[in-house]
Amino acid sequence: MPKIILLDESTITKIAAGEVIERPASVVKELVENSLDAGATEITVKIKDGGKKQITVIDNGQGMDKEDILLCTKRHATSKIQSINDIYSIFSYGFRGEALATVAEVSKMEIISGTKTDSYSYKLVLEEGKQKEFVPTTKYQGTTINIYNLFYTIPARQKFLKSDSYEFKKICDWLKSITIPNIKIEFKLYNDTKLVFEYKKCDTIKQRIQEVFGLDVFEGQSKDPIVDAQVYYTNPTDLKELFGDTKQIFYVNNRPITNRTIAFAIIKAFETRVPKGRKPNVFVFLNISPKVIDVNVHPQKLEVRVKDDNTFFYPVYGALKNSLEKGIDSNTDEKRTKIISLLGQENNLTHILKDKNEINIPQKEKQTQTTFSFASNNIETKSKYKILGQYNNTYILVEDENESLLIIDQHVADERIHFENLSIIFERDGTIKSQQLILPLSLDFELEYLEIFTEYAKVFLTFGFDFDVLKDSILLRSIPVVLGRIPDKQELKEMLLEIANNVENQGKLKIDNLINNLRVSILTTLACKSAIKADTSLGLFEMKRIIDGLFVTKNPYTCPHGRPIIIELTKNEIYHKIGRK
Repeated sequence: MPKIILLDESTITKIAAGEVIERPASVVKELVENSLDAGATEITVKIKDGGKKQITVIDNGQGMDKEDILLCTKRHATSKIQSINDIYSIFSYGFRGEALATVAEVSKMEIISGTKTDSYSYKLVLEEGKQKEFVPTTKYQGTTINIYNLFYTIPARQKFLKSDSYEFKKICDWLKSITIPNIKIEFKLYNDTKLVFEYKKCDTIKQRIQEVFGLDVFEGQSKDPIVDAQVYYTNPTDLKELFGDTKQIFYVNNRPITNRTIAFAIIKAFETRVPKGRKPNVFVFLNISPKVIDVNVHPQKLEVRVKDDNTFFYPVYGALKNSLEKGIDSNTDEKRTKIISLLGQENNLTHILKDKNEINIPQKEKQTQTTFSFASNNIETKSKYKILGQYNNTYILVEDENESLLIIDQHVADERIHFENLSIIFERDGTIKSQQLILPLSLDFELEYLEIFTEYAKVFLTFGFDFDVLKDSILLRSIPVVLGRIPDKQELKEMLLEIANNVENQGKLKIDNLINNLRVSILTTLACKSAIKADTSLGLFEMKRIIDGLFVTKNPYTCPHGRPIIIELTKNEIYHKIGRK
């Protein structure tokens, strides 16, 4: 008696349903995508009990005639392709012809559809994929599909569904995402007869994003011979956006997808502008020839594969980076004008620093016993601000000409100054100057890191680290002069590990490309390690150097890690807090 058997058709379809139809939101996705492919301009979705009891999708698309209605629920019946080669020239959302068949197998399904030329519409009723009724009905153009008691044929799957509110949120989230690129289509969503949202047709994606998510976004674009990238994002200096429910949604040919390369490109573009661990709101649209992508790699078509990940990385990174440098900076002109007015003149960074080839490394002064120190005002200055002192040996307190109180984090302010000066040096010289140690330091590393150190020694040398790789350690001979001190072994080891991990995450790139990609992250690390630390008592001259240096950087509002540098309290805010009119 053979142990291997052929499964029956019903079992095969139910297994397939487990891959394609994960939850009620998966059903909504497949039905709405069919409506979009049918050319609908109005789509209504109605949900009961989180989609477990009923899902209804109504559209005004081209509809189906009598023959197509009978065929549409058969496995691999589709109007999108005729052969495997058609997949590589397809722009429609669906193409496999398996969604309706699998949904019908695990629910009670009712389809009502008709075309413009038909005398009647027709209604098809199925249970567990078997036809129960097929009758003519009142004529209308479009399609209505009702799904009842999802997964009633697979009780085990029903048990894994979550609460009605959770399942409805999944439906709502996906439906919102699909409305963004389809701006010429009207969408409605009902939950248990209550209208949840209605999005009318609009003219631009920016309008749709504002309507759906309430976000005001900036726009960027990048084009190359293969990819046209369009990006929309919120202001990275608006920190209240970063601490909420941020949205990052990616589209390839208007198809919502998940993609780690695109996510990484966003991280790299924003790495000096948002706090670590926080995400900006970003919407990415990539238009690309279907010939260079493979959309047939995921059961729910949520992934797209390309031969080279850089096909996605560089257009997204370029679009965001260029727009951030132009768009955001132009929107901070008013703030910059205010800052320049505080200085009394428009300086430049190299004027603030003693020598543009060197970073001014302050010596740590003797700490005072108090947590608040007042500054003497004996220094003559044309600057239109007054240094009040230092709080907790960490924050510089400044009064501006409008009597507002500026609280400046001395470490991140100095970090910003060092970062921009290092960037100037690196742009000019292509390297960071190193300082040879009198006695080389031995640092132990695991084998996998020693291999990275051996293969990418030139990368480390470019940023000021020179070493010999031994059997189970490295002999460190030089460190970046910008550090201004010799860190302890553990700190040096952490710095080298951070660079090594960044190298590993970049994959196989040419050395020059790798250095360029790592430039910002490594210079950020060096700037952080060389900046004045918190809990350091400062004199008036040193506080003034930091303030003047900060106010002439390109971005005096956040440190290279994205943390805020300045908090402003206006006179009215302070008076209101203490109850003074």
